[in-house]
Amino acid sequence: KESRITRGPGVITRYIAFPHEIQRSLATLISTGVLERYPNLKIVSSENDIGWIPHFLYRLDHAWTKFHAIEGVKLSMRPSDYFKRQVWGTFQDDPVGVATRHFFGLDRIMWASDYPHTDSTWPHSRKVIAENFAGVPENEIKQMVAQNVIELYRMEVN
Repeated sequence: KESRITRGPGVITRYIAFPHEIQRSLATLISTGVLERYPNLKIVSSENDIGWIPHFLYRLDHAWTKFHAIEGVKLSMRPSDYFKRQVWGTFQDDPVGVATRHFFGLDRIMWASDYPHTDSTWPHSRKVIAENFAGVPENEIKQMVAQNVIELYRMEVN
């Protein structure tokens, strides 16, 4: 069954707005000092890809430089450093995200199939992975497709 998000008029606008909503939430968590006060808090940004992250981190640091005195919260690091320390991002089909993976950090990127949702790559996941990761070293593919998930969730793999 499809959700309201993927049905009817406005579906494209709602779909495109996913990253915007998470950007607002993450900017609030960072700029109000939540990640400063809770350095062990881990956040997974899912179902909105990762290609937007490099520009978001630039804008976050830029805004902090210009407006931190107005915000009135003291942070011991740049906002992007909190993000890189405590946030992981998932993606299904995002060649831009893969191309900019080193800006965000390989250890914070996780591929996801998004099954059983409308945006899922299933049953063509292997093809999508091959296309998105064309030219990427095998060790980096393994890290983003499996290793980061295993480490973050402390999974036992035999």
